[in-house]
Amino acid sequence: MSFEFEGNSFSPKVCGRPEFGFYAEGEAMWSLIAGNPLAVSGGVDVLRADPALQLTPILVAQGGSGGTVEPEFYRATVDKIVAGVREHGPFDGIYLALHGAMVSPGVTDAEGELLEQIRAVVGSAPVIAVSLDLHANVTPKMVSAANILVGYQNYPHDDAYTTGQRACDLLVRALHGSLTPVMRMVRLNMLVPVPGGSTLGNAPLAEVKALARSLETGAVVSTSYFTCQPWLDDDAAANVVLAITDGDAALATHTARRIATVMWDLREAFVVPLVTAQRAIEQALQAVVKPAVLADTGDSVGAGSSGDSVDVLAALLRYAGDRKCAVSMVDPGAVQQALASGAGSTLQLQLGHALDPRQGTPLQLQAEVVSIHDGKFHYRAGPSAGVQGNMGATVVLGIGSIRVLVASNGTYEYADEQFHAAGIDPAGFDIVVLKNGMNFRNLLQDGSAWFLVDSAGSSSANLAALPWKNRSTPFWPREAALAMRLTEA
Repeated sequence: MSFEFEGNSFSPKVCGRPEFGFYAEGEAMWSLIAGNPLAVSGGVDVLRADPALQLTPILVAQGGSGGTVEPEFYRATVDKIVAGVREHGPFDGIYLALHGAMVSPGVTDAEGELLEQIRAVVGSAPVIAVSLDLHANVTPKMVSAANILVGYQNYPHDDAYTTGQRACDLLVRALHGSLTPVMRMVRLNMLVPVPGGSTLGNAPLAEVKALARSLETGAVVSTSYFTCQPWLDDDAAANVVLAITDGDAALATHTARRIATVMWDLREAFVVPLVTAQRAIEQALQAVVKPAVLADTGDSVGAGSSGDSVDVLAALLRYAGDRKCAVSMVDPGAVQQALASGAGSTLQLQLGHALDPRQGTPLQLQAEVVSIHDGKFHYRAGPSAGVQGNMGATVVLGIGSIRVLVASNGTYEYADEQFHAAGIDPAGFDIVVLKNGMNFRNLLQDGSAWFLVDSAGSSSANLAALPWKNRSTPFWPREAALAMRLTEA
């Protein structure tokens, strides 16, 4: 089973069944996940390889990133999963692929509630294993309801499939009696700014990853570090370390605390420099390797933002209007205007900030409708590898030498799939702007210049500046002068 969605408390986006384009119930899920290197696929492949196991498909649903999940859709999906477990049981084991940071109005712990309901149906005996995104908000309720929680190791995420495999390897061992999983969690009073949470090169999380892997020896069968989706306005959201041992609770706690302490000690290294759009463009124009990449961190669609900010575009028009630049954004109204005008036409339009007007003002522009597209594409890699994405009706606007991909729907950016689907090859441009805070790294070549733009939006990397309403408990980096506090579960 899977029910995956990454929420953002600060985003106005509301997602329901239409946004969960990857969806199937019962036997139909087998053909849907076949050949896709997803977490649920990796888990299923491990379970299928054991001839002693009989699998029962219930439901798969993947909604990417957004603001909140419609309460009606959340409840209906949970009810279908729980009803399926009740109807087709009893089970010896259950595997779920979850993101771990779902947000739905009126639900303070979406995945914890789902797991708790499943546990209430199946009782204490069945082994419940769950694969999670590295940005999961792991809660005590999740730890209490599940026997096995395993998180992605890498960011950018390229190990969803193998994470499903690792979770189900442990599940199979537990089902055959060769493993008695004991899981302990340690929660830190900190959140990691997403752009600083890479596991590439000598990044601080790469050091945490190396330590975590080195400790998986003997009775320690799994360690996971969760940097959490930081845009959750909830006191329960925090960085978490989790360890699973074969029957040794004290060792699990000790291992988790050891990794958590290193995360805390490295906290300042997680803060990476942000620059203004003007400064980023000025430096990008000097870059030798093209294209230089600008990350519009505050309006990251993959982090749940609306994707309709034009602040960086406005800066490009002002400081690099004569250079070849490519920008992506979301504005369904502008798309409809361009469709009505037709390919090859020139039109006057208002672009941007229609979905989230809190973040800025639209641009009044004259643009050429360069091309029109259906907006469909397939992810080549990452946690949605093989899944079809759908930007809806999409147009490419030309403003001088600048090309603006304008989509009707915001879609998670893993690399440059959306650009290519609209006939834009980023390799031919001087500057490319992506609305994400990490996955832009997948476009970099040796010597590429890249810049994190300190832009406004629901996914600002400046965590201290966000309009928090429900986080009364101090956390780093909002309150910089804190001592480490570890909470065990």
